[in-house]
Amino acid sequence: MILFCCLESLMGIFEAFSLHSSGVQKMLEADTSPIGENDEWRSGLLAAWTQAKMHNWWLRFHFSSPAMYCNSTALSLPREVLAESRTHTRLSILHVLCESYRLQHTSLALLWYDIQTDDPFPHSNITWYHAGSSILEEWSCSRTMSYGVASDSLINIRRSLDEWHARLSSTEMPIDTTCGRCDIGPCRPDSLQIQPIRFVTHIAAMNYAYYSAARVMTCNGASGISYGLHHDSNNHDADKDHWMTTLLQLAAGLSWSDCLRFNIHTIGIASLLFACVLRSTNPAVGAWVEDWMNRQGVSEDSEEGSFPNLQVLQALRLVNAEKRAGRDVLAIYQPKDDGGGIGKHGAYTSQNITCFLVFGRCRGFGRLYNRYSAV
Repeated sequence: MILFCCLESLMGIFEAFSLHSSGVQKMLEADTSPIGENDEWRSGLLAAWTQAKMHNWWLRFHFSSPAMYCNSTALSLPREVLAESRTHTRLSILHVLCESYRLQHTSLALLWYDIQTDDPFPHSNITWYHAGSSILEEWSCSRTMSYGVASDSLINIRRSLDEWHARLSSTEMPIDTTCGRCDIGPCRPDSLQIQPIRFVTHIAAMNYAYYSAARVMTCNGASGISYGLHHDSNNHDADKDHWMTTLLQLAAGLSWSDCLRFNIHTIGIASLLFACVLRSTNPAVGAWVEDWMNRQGVSEDSEEGSFPNLQVLQALRLVNAEKRAGRDVLAIYQPKDDGGGIGKHGAYTSQNITCFLVFGRCRGFGRLYNRYSAV
């Protein structure tokens, strides 16, 4: 069943993945035997299954409906994997990355829901602009998480990131000493200079990319709840800028051919960069990522990290167009969830996305907005 899970994640067959993954989960819940000293093979199998779960989760949530975020639950690791978490460097950081991303975007989806049902900021200067008919009837919110829980959880995640980084060996650290030293300061879309940083292995580079992205996700206080709401576009978060710069430098030092070869069973760099573009109000960041993908010769009818490049480019172009128009995009959804598409039977793109639902903030007026945008 674990092998089926790995294959179904690659093929974007989410319904079948859910079926087999649930079977593995039930077998684990029924097994109450103590963890033995010679259970490395079992731990290895479960680590492979858990990494497939994280990978599948990342693929499924880009791009889904707001309801999927609102109704999401915390991602967990099997006890056998937790017992040996220090030896599963890749799995540990993937878990932290996915959970930080889930918390940030679930917070935004919950806030969006509250704004449309009632004004959660009666004493602030926040105004809400809604383009088109109300979408409340199109999705429901079961509130699996509160704002306070999200904030506390993100604090714990930052602690986990500190511990993960402290366990890295010298061969897993950047070879260069210029990490985060490039100034990506405000409004420099045409003059962003990124110096590449490199690692001993591609695996080490991707692990550090996940770590840097998770750092980006957990900046701006302890939550994504107020990010973009009380945020002044001219007031940049130095810590976030540092980790965003590190991620861009890391991408600049990667070989795209290595990404295509080695990122098959894990989260790819292209979708990772896009996720972090949503956390930046600087137009230069999104413009650099789009230019970087063009320079790599990224084909729209291919994929990297099992993620269709067409979808990354479609969403990235939309975000950059919004930024050029003075609007910062905080999240992108599908208006209605399609279950993740029909699978990759005839093309890498399993979803037929014709329209995005954009949630953002007008930079000049400081008001929130959502609108539908055709692609």
